[in-house]
Amino acid sequence: MNPYRQDTLLNGMLGKEDRFIGLRDELEWVLARVSEARPSAVSLVGPVGVGKSFLLAYLAHPQGARWSFRHAIGQRFVDDPERLLFVTLDFSDAEVAKRASANLVGLLYDELLRELAGLLKLADARLIPLDRIADARPATVAALRALVEQQLDHAREEADDDELRERFDAELGTAPLDALPALLRCLDSWGLRAVFLIDDFDNVIPALKRADFDHLRALLAAASLVIVTRKALSKLVPTEVQTSPFFNLVQWLDLRSLYFWPPEEARLMITEPPKWLTKSPPFRFSESDVDFILELTGLHPDLIRTICEELYMRYRRRPVEPTGDVLPADVEERRFLRAQLATLFADSFAALWHRLPEAERATLQDIAAGRMTVDDTLTPSLNAVINLGYIVCEQGRYQLFSGLFHDYVIEKTGATPNPAPAPVRAQLTELETKLLEILKSRQGETVEREEIIAALYDVRPADGDPRTHNSRLDALIFRLRGKLENEPQQIESIRGQGYRLVAAKK
Repeated sequence: MNPYRQDTLLNGMLGKEDRFIGLRDELEWVLARVSEARPSAVSLVGPVGVGKSFLLAYLAHPQGARWSFRHAIGQRFVDDPERLLFVTLDFSDAEVAKRASANLVGLLYDELLRELAGLLKLADARLIPLDRIADARPATVAALRALVEQQLDHAREEADDDELRERFDAELGTAPLDALPALLRCLDSWGLRAVFLIDDFDNVIPALKRADFDHLRALLAAASLVIVTRKALSKLVPTEVQTSPFFNLVQWLDLRSLYFWPPEEARLMITEPPKWLTKSPPFRFSESDVDFILELTGLHPDLIRTICEELYMRYRRRPVEPTGDVLPADVEERRFLRAQLATLFADSFAALWHRLPEAERATLQDIAAGRMTVDDTLTPSLNAVINLGYIVCEQGRYQLFSGLFHDYVIEKTGATPNPAPAPVRAQLTELETKLLEILKSRQGETVEREEIIAALYDVRPADGDPRTHNSRLDALIFRLRGKLENEPQQIESIRGQGYRLVAAKK
């Protein structure tokens, strides 16, 4: 059994409070938002391979987030997390996407019925005798389950299952447009909260009409919604569709951009999973191995997992000293291994590269060649690749997020890397100086993003939504952090709030 396979990883984490590896803060935040007193909508945006689907799978599983992150659940549901009824729709599945394109509401309704049947341990949720279930909220899901079972037994004394389904449809309506809102109201009266998790929503957006988005907006009266896309919704949907009331909501929709993992989570991903396989021979990557892997992958989750999966299959039977390296130590052998591993991602890197506009490719080429520093002008194309997460900043210079992607860009463009780049003496721009002064004036305190945006860009609420400047602020923070890398004070992100200036960790 390979501990780095997606299914093995998920199974290894389930039901173990200390085992989750990944976007921990984002997961807690989503769980808290969808379980608030009132239903809410969340938009998760990030490129392919950053763990969006894995996050949804862990969120939806009964032994996943509701078990390990129970402290994040809202007060209404924390005593009985089963009341959160997660309904997952994966539009990377062509058949599911086709059904959604033809009848989105019908698909949502069918999937909700399926999950409800599983929760109540019924063969078919349409057997529920709605006319016999009081509107009073049962004390627990277990109590609701027992009540439904009891009333179903009584109902079957009067009617067969086909008749019960007809009664169910008569109560809610036969058309999904009527039945789905009615069923959601029933769930709410029973103390349940439906949470729709829509993965790869990009795949169906071109086929949806304005009415489909109107219906999504209406669902939020009784259900929470998590939409996962590769780009922001406003960039995916035609202007004429954005007249839907749903997009009035999107202007204020809770949005989180998902990029790469924190360094500590990346290292855990490499070292921890083999420890969970108690029936397999001991296997552990050394610190030297971990450094080698991270140089190749950066903090990109899919690259880390795929390379670890490959290396485990190659070296799992290799005898290793307790403190020795699993991977070959010889420089030439490692160079050969690097070239072999690069072939695993040739297609992914090519797809990434060809999706980028020409100006952004040229920017990545200059970065790969070592020709750009944090003192270079923040052009639109540089701003774009910063906000896509494709570069990192070290020692005052931009670098591509992954050593393997760096190799790909060099080979693709024929660029000649700068063998000895001059030392960087970063100078702060006027805007960076102003940002640093804002943070220094509130030393150690969190300064909210909206407050920073208003001060930097002279944006006021009356001028429109200040969050339109979010990407500019993200890029500015990224560059300033690069320039402060060796300074005694660093900028710390406070998730969902803003930033503060703190003493550098030693």
